[in-house]
Amino acid sequence: MVVYGLWTMQLWAFWMTACYEATEILYEGYLLTQSEYRGLLHMAGPLVGILMSAITLGYLFLDRTMKPVFSRQSSVS
Repeated sequence: MVVYGLWTMQLWAFWMTACYEATEILYEGYLLTQSEYRGLLHMAGPLVGILMSAITLGYLFLDRTMKPVFSRQSSVS
């Protein structure tokens, strides 16, 4: 459902993705505080997750072509 919303450039999908990725960064950060994730190999998963979520958020908010498309679409609907 969110993928379709992003595909059709719906504003609600933009914000849902932003909230999900921010929550994912918090969760992966929490995992890094757990004792099971002390080894370098075990830390790789959460660190890659944080990196991918940060890239997604950066693309959504820092790319000048993304946000105007979503805001323009919301005023038409």
